[in-house]
Amino acid sequence: MPEAIAHGDAIAVRDGIEIQRAHDLLWEIHVGRMLPGVMRETHVALDVLCWVLQHQHNRSFADNLRKLEQQLRNLGYELHDSGGLQQR
Repeated sequence: MPEAIAHGDAIAVRDGIEIQRAHDLLWEIHVGRMLPGVMRETHVALDVLCWVLQHQHNRSFADNLRKLEQQLRNLGYELHDSGGLQQR
């Protein structure tokens, strides 16, 4: 269980402008193929940032997360808001 949730603390989140800036920087690097050795990593990071920023044009991470959660349920796990898993 994440430490903040276990202690009932507020969850720290980076400023929205900082998140958008990271997205835009990764987008420029990815589209411009500026760093060919990290194309997969920038693509995955962009998927996650698009999910965080609620971009409707990129649903990859949301779709993959939903599939993963369903697979875990099918295997008999209960998923908790904390991110924790418990086998039924």
